[in-house]
Amino acid sequence: MPTPVTSGPAGSESGHIQVAVTSGPAIILRVDPGSRPWVGPTVLAGATDVAGHITTHAVRFARLCGTALVNGAAGVLAASAEGVFAVAGFMVTGGRIVEIDLLLDPGRLAALHIATGP
Repeated sequence: MPTPVTSGPAGSESGHIQVAVTSGPAIILRVDPGSRPWVGPTVLAGATDVAGHITTHAVRFARLCGTALVNGAAGVLAASAEGVFAVAGFMVTGGRIVEIDLLLDPGRLAALHIATGP
C-alpha cells in the first residue's frame, strides 16, 4: 500500500529555515537515498549531529518545502517543477522530535500517494 502524504502550503516562503532544537539528545535521522548518489551517513544520532546536518544541507531546499502529513504525522514535502524529490516524516514524543525519516529514493517517492490539502 502506498504511503499517504498530504501536502500543505509552503513552509518557508522566505527561504530561511529557523532551526529550533526541540529534539532530545537521542534524536535519530535516517536517510533513504535509494539510487541517488549520497556521500553522507544514512543514519545520524544525537541533537548536535542532526541539527548540524539540517543547518548545513536543508537550507538550500527551504523554498521548495511545504508542510505535510506523512502517515498521519508531521512532515515536510520538497518539490520542484519536476516533481517531489524528498519527503521527511517526524516522530514527536513529549513535544520533542525523536526521529526524522528522510525519503529521497526516486522509486519509493514515485509510489507515494500524494494528495494536496484544501
